[in-house]
Amino acid sequence: MNIIIGFIAGCVGFATALYIFYKKNKKAPLMCPRRSDCTTVVNGKYSTTLGIPNDILGIVYYAVFATIFGLLLLGVTMPLLLVKFISAIGMLFTIYLVAVQAFVIRLWCLWCLVSAVCAVVLFFAL
Repeated sequence: MNIIIGFIAGCVGFATALYIFYKKNKKAPLMCPRRSDCTTVVNGKYSTTLGIPNDILGIVYYAVFATIFGLLLLGVTMPLLLVKFISAIGMLFTIYLVAVQAFVIRLWCLWCLVSAVCAVVLFFAL
């Protein structure tokens, strides 16, 4: 059951990151609830890490995890310690980004929060 949940979280996270990437590159505003400012958040100074846009990091991260969980669904065995370590890094990075939204820029992005939930679910699904 956890494998299915992990696969779904990986796919949802991938779709979310891809949506953000698509809207940013079209220079179009993200569809966001009233009290959120997704466009400002995803285009702000905290939208890159080491010069790499966070949406691209998310696309790669979630594609890898959707693939891993997809392989696990197919019965492929693999050493999960490294996978768990990488998901822990992803979850800690997610906590950092949520904290930046809450305490630094004081704006919320619903899509970023969906991504954060997916990262936490991936960690606990392993």
